[in-house]
Amino acid sequence: MVYNELPSVLNDNQRQNYLKVSYVQLEQLTKYLKHFHDVIEKLSCENTPTIHLVIPYKQLLINRSNENDDDHYDLVQLKRFISKHLQDYWCIHNIHYVAMLLHPNLKSFQLVPDKKKHAITSLKLELDKFVDPVVMQPMQLSKTSNKEKKTMHLTNSLDEIFDVPNDENDIQQIIEKTELDRYLEDETKIDNKMNILTYWDLNKSLYPNLARVAKRILAIPATNTTIERLFSDSGNTVTDRRTRLDSDNINYLLFVMHNMKILKEVYPTVIEVC
Repeated sequence: MVYNELPSVLNDNQRQNYLKVSYVQLEQLTKYLKHFHDVIEKLSCENTPTIHLVIPYKQLLINRSNENDDDHYDLVQLKRFISKHLQDYWCIHNIHYVAMLLHPNLKSFQLVPDKKKHAITSLKLELDKFVDPVVMQPMQLSKTSNKEKKTMHLTNSLDEIFDVPNDENDIQQIIEKTELDRYLEDETKIDNKMNILTYWDLNKSLYPNLARVAKRILAIPATNTTIERLFSDSGNTVTDRRTRLDSDNINYLLFVMHNMKILKEVYPTVIEVC
């Protein structure tokens, strides 16, 4: 481990400070901070949807900030500080609730059960914006009572000329279930590594309107990391020697840089020659 190798590269003063550091405390701190590093990496992914992960990962970090019996004093103070600021400054919007609900493995809202009703309400509002009225017609499921079934068997009887007595148990029960109702009741789970857009593409015939909402919502990135990287790339592209580059050419260069991996897969021979 790097910690044990440090003394060999430190001078006397630095070594004295090094000896004051508790290895156990440092290990606790690094393990705690690694949760944040891993979450940032996940939310910064450019190849798959990430917005549905915002709420569960925020709650996960809050849970990881709970105090343990063996935490040293400084770590306890840090956890309290971070936990409070996570709740105060990590803003959650309706779109995050909708995105989370649109993932079959997250729609139970196990981490934040008190927010599920709000998520369902928010998703209904999204559906109302651009749904197909024909597709959204509720599905009628008939339930016939045993008494009614018995009545049907009497059709050959001469008594069929008489009206059947009205009985609440004999009345056909109609249960109306919307597309959203059926999705929420569906207990199907997917592999956690599966691209959520693939799931909705496979189920667009079963949930057509939800699939339309999912494609629009889940396409929104959780972070602006990609944009920040483009700014950095643009700074590296427009140098003192390239100040006269046409804006279109700059856009082309940035596009190539950002999609180099995909371009190599599509045009391997051409890229190698260049």
